[in-house]
Amino acid sequence: MHPTRQTLARWNEIQLPNFQRGFLLIMAVVLIVVAALLLTVMMFLGVTATESSASHLQSTRALFVAESGMERALYGFSQEGTGCVSLTYASSFGDGNFSTTGTLYAPAATALSAAISATDTIIPVASVAGYAPHGRLTIGAESINYSGSSTTSCGAFSAPCFTGALRGAGGSTAAAHALAAAVSQNQCTIRSTGTVNVAKRTVESAVTAGASKNVQSGSVTMNPATRTVTLGTAVNTARAFVLCYNRTDTSDPTDRVTCELTNATTVTVRASTNNVDNVVQWYVVEFGSGMTVQRGLTTLCAGNGAPCRTVNVPLSTVDTTKTFVLVTERIAESAQDNDERWTVRARLTSATNLELARNEAGVALPVAWQVIQMDDAVVQSNLVTIANGSLSNTATIPTAVDPTKSFLVFSRRAASNMAGNEGRYQVRGELTNGTTLTFTRAGTQRAVDISWFVVSLNDGTSVQRGVATAAGGTNTQNVALAPAVTLNRSFPVISASGGNNNDEADLDSTSWTPAFSATNNLRLERTPAGTGTQISSSVAWFAVNFGFGPTRIDWMEIYP
Repeated sequence: MHPTRQTLARWNEIQLPNFQRGFLLIMAVVLIVVAALLLTVMMFLGVTATESSASHLQSTRALFVAESGMERALYGFSQEGTGCVSLTYASSFGDGNFSTTGTLYAPAATALSAAISATDTIIPVASVAGYAPHGRLTIGAESINYSGSSTTSCGAFSAPCFTGALRGAGGSTAAAHALAAAVSQNQCTIRSTGTVNVAKRTVESAVTAGASKNVQSGSVTMNPATRTVTLGTAVNTARAFVLCYNRTDTSDPTDRVTCELTNATTVTVRASTNNVDNVVQWYVVEFGSGMTVQRGLTTLCAGNGAPCRTVNVPLSTVDTTKTFVLVTERIAESAQDNDERWTVRARLTSATNLELARNEAGVALPVAWQVIQMDDAVVQSNLVTIANGSLSNTATIPTAVDPTKSFLVFSRRAASNMAGNEGRYQVRGELTNGTTLTFTRAGTQRAVDISWFVVSLNDGTSVQRGVATAAGGTNTQNVALAPAVTLNRSFPVISASGGNNNDEADLDSTSWTPAFSATNNLRLERTPAGTGTQISSSVAWFAVNFGFGPTRIDWMEIYP
C-alpha cells in the first residue's frame, strides 16, 4: 500500500525539526571553539601584559639602581678623594646591582683653527683626539659645554670641531676668541650600569675633574727657630701647597720665615732666630686631582753682582694661563734698614722658567717657592710698579673676572736703598672690580716692583674680600663672613700696608696672621709691640671657600 500525498506531507512536517537540531549543534560547536579561542587570546594578552608590566618595572628599577651607582661614584670622587680612573664601584640591592667606571680626559691643549664669535655653537679646532665624546671645554675664561664632535662635518668651519656648544657654561661669560686660542679640557666621565634580572640601564655624566679639596691649618711659635709640623692627614705633595703668615713683636728681619711641605705629613717652618713671640699661621691646601705643584728652596747668593740679585729656576712645562707662584723667604741679617734685601719678586718668564729677583743683594737669601697649576682655574698675570713719589698704582686685568670667584696673590721687590722703611715697601693688593687691581702703600719714596696673579675658579668656589684697617694700638680685627665658610675647605689670602715713611722699625706693625675663628669670622692678628705701640695698618683680605664636589657638566642615558 503506497502512502498518499497527504501522508508524505505530514511525514515531512514531523522530520524537519531533526535537521534544525543538527544545524544548531554545529553552530554550538563553532561558538564553543570561538569562545575558547577568545579566552585563550585573552589569557595570552593578560600574561603578556603582566610580563610587559614586570619588564617595565624592572627596567625602571634598573635605571634607579644605575643612578644610585652614579651618586656613589660622585661621592667617592668629590668627598673621598678617589681618582677618576679608580671609580670602579659595584654593589647589590636585592635582585639588582650596579657597576661604575671613570674615564679621565685631560688631553694636551689643542687650538682654535678659526676665530669664533660669542654665539658660535660649532668650535673648530686643530684636533679632537683625546677629548671626551661630550663634556666641557675651556677657552680663556670661558667654559663651553658640547654634545659631540665631528671630523667630517663642521658647517661653515673646517673639520674637526666640537658640536652642539653651549656657550658661557658654569657661570662664565661667552666671548669671542681668536684664531689659535688654546682649548683645554679636564674632566672625568663617569658611567654607571644598573641591572635588575634581565633589565639593564646605563647612565653617563661628565664632571669637572678638580675633585676633592681639603684644607688643614694650624699655628706654631718659632722657638726653636726651626719647627716641624705634623699634618693630621697625609697629603699628596704633587697636589698640595702651603701658605704661611707670621706675626712678631720686633722689626728684626730674622723673624721672616720660609714654609715648605717637605713630605706627605710634614710642614717645615724656618726662621733665622728663636723668638717665642714670632707666631706662624699655616695652611695646607690639597686637591684630589686637577692640580700639580712644583716646589723648591733656592738661595740667592750673598754677593752684590747680578747673579745674586736674579736667579732663573728651570721648571717642568706649565700652562701659564692656569698657573701662579707663591714664595716665602728668610734672612740671617738682623739690620732693620736693609729689608729690601729680602723682598723678592717671583714671576714666570716662560712655561719652563721661574724668575726670582731682588734689587739689592749683599746677603744670602733662601727662598721657598711653589709653582701651582690648577687645571680648573683661569690665571691672568703681569707686572706693575708703584713709582717713586706714588702711594699706589692700578693694573688692568686683560679679561674681566668675577670677583666672587677670584683672588689675588703677588710678590714684590723694593728698590735698592729703600733703607728698610716698611711704609715704602709693605704693599696691600686689592681686587677693586672685575677689571682692576689696586696696589697701595703708606709711604711714597722709592719704587716697588710687583708681580701679580689673579686666580679665577669656576668649580663652585666662592670668594669674599675686603680691607680691614687697624688704628694704632689695635692688634686684633674680626671680619664677619657671610655666607659662612667650610673650615676644612677654606683658606685666606692677605697683604698689608702701613708704617711710617721714614721709619725702619714697623715690620711688627705690618705683620699679620689670618685665621678662621669660626665659620663666619676671619680673625686678623698682630703681636703687641715689644716696646711702644703698633701703628696704623690696613689688611686686604680674601676668604676662599671651595665648593663641595665636582661640577656636573651633563647627564645622559646610554642606549645599546
